[in-house]
Amino acid sequence: MEKLIGKKSTMVAVGAGHLGGAKGLIALLKAKGYQLKNIPFSFVKAK
Repeated sequence: MEKLIGKKSTMVAVGAGHLGGAKGLIALLKAKGYQLKNIPFSFVKAK
């Protein structure tokens, strides 16, 4: 993943099961010095 991110701002979408925990994606990226930002979203029911 690190090779794909490059040097620019990047959004990565992954399943929730890969995010949490000591070995989850969030912890691993923070340990490497990446700054992570939550992006709020909401679902809208289709009409």
